Amino acid sequence: MNKVIFLIGLVLISMFLFFGCTETSEITENQTLNTEVEPTLHFFYDPSWDLTIYNNFIENLNKQLPNIIIDKKCIDIQKYVQNISSASEEACISEIGYLKFNENMNLAKKLQLSSSVFVLNIKNKSVEIPFTPVTTAFAQKICLEDITIEGCDNLQELPKLEATVIIDVSKTEDYNNLFSFFESSGLPLEVNIINYLSEDAKTILNSHKLTTIPILIINQEAVEKITDEQIIILQQFILMGYFEQNTDILVLSLPGTEQFIGNKYNESKIDLFIMSYCPYGLQAQKAIIPVKKAFGDELTLNIKFVDYIMHGKIEIDENNIQYCLQKEYNEVFFDYLNCFTITGNTTDCLFKVNLTESNIQPCINELDKTYNLTMLYEDKNSWLNGRYPQYPINKLENEIYNVKGSPTMIFNGIPVSWPRSPEGIKQGICNMLENPPAVCNTNLSTATASPGIGGGTGTSSSGTC
Repeated sequence: MNKVIFLIGLVLISMFLFFGCTETSEITENQTLNTEVEPTLHFFYDPSWDLTIYNNFIENLNKQLPNIIIDKKCIDIQKYVQNISSASEEACISEIGYLKFNENMNLAKKLQLSSSVFVLNIKNKSVEIPFTPVTTAFAQKICLEDITIEGCDNLQELPKLEATVIIDVSKTEDYNNLFSFFESSGLPLEVNIINYLSEDAKTILNSHKLTTIPILIINQEAVEKITDEQIIILQQFILMGYFEQNTDILVLSLPGTEQFIGNKYNESKIDLFIMSYCPYGLQAQKAIIPVKKAFGDELTLNIKFVDYIMHGKIEIDENNIQYCLQKEYNEVFFDYLNCFTITGNTTDCLFKVNLTESNIQPCINELDKTYNLTMLYEDKNSWLNGRYPQYPINKLENEIYNVKGSPTMIFNGIPVSWPRSPEGIKQGICNMLENPPAVCNTNLSTATASPGIGGGTGTSSSGTC
């Protein structure tokens, strides 16, 4: 799994941007905006966005670069990208008028925006400036275009986030691109690289029960030394699942040759925590079903459930069905699951394994009664953060393993993060066994399973619900 690729797009996604490139790009001469006396930063925004973070950002930017003129331009992003009008067009017209809206849309198309919604007009040229909510980092990008702008000579150096990287120094893995990305995002790192065989590394790995390398570790004390704006970036990384929280540290599994360095096991047991309609939970299930088939009885695989749901009542119903099938009809459970993850048709998939919902309804009724599932769904005051209904049938295990989302994979009691392909999961298992079985000498599909319901393959992903 190449986490560098996903980190490169992370800030843009998390801040509601819709473009994919992060490099500053100069707009061609025939696309140049009209020249202003003062440097002008044009901000193309969609009215459906939560502009709170942008408004705070612009306010801070004006303090650092007081001569920069901020020109907000309301556009319909969907219409710009797909040429299909959305409710944003009406909202823009209501806000600025029809003529001004059309002027903004035509300008966005003329500029062929591709990397940012911020365009700097300066010295007869227009340059897209990649967005980061760390104002100083953004201001530094502007000053690269003209160091004489008022305030550029007073910009403070951003504090660096101290990080420890634990690697096998015998392997030649280059993380400069990853470190550069952090810096361009406004989160420069001060990295201490140590070999996993050193005493310092052993102390860290043992105290936090870490069993795979290469990894990047950030201590809570380091987080307290950076600015609030930088913490916003770090929080986005955490929310998107790239960092795993481990007591008082954050752990990022680095791309490269993953090595398991813990004690080897004599048996294989996987608990896979999912939400039945989470696209990434479905992706993990599709990846692991062929692994279970290949290992047979040599792998104990339990599908378990995150203790809240995000995809409506239909997810509770499907969770219940999968729980009861696994409990009472385990011999056909994975055949059902193989069907459901592809078609999403519960009735047809039950029929294919010679069952109907009536066969498992008594179990579902008992499950609902034991855990008050209907009551918890109907009582919105009980919802997690007021948004997500509780689903507590595996709540204790969620707490034990610190399950934060779907999917979460636990191997013999240890959280693991393996590629979501049959071969990736098989290799992960085999690397952790004292005496790998014969199946470890076979090859499974290396293709990453597609997220969501349906067949085919997808791209490498560490996404979670």
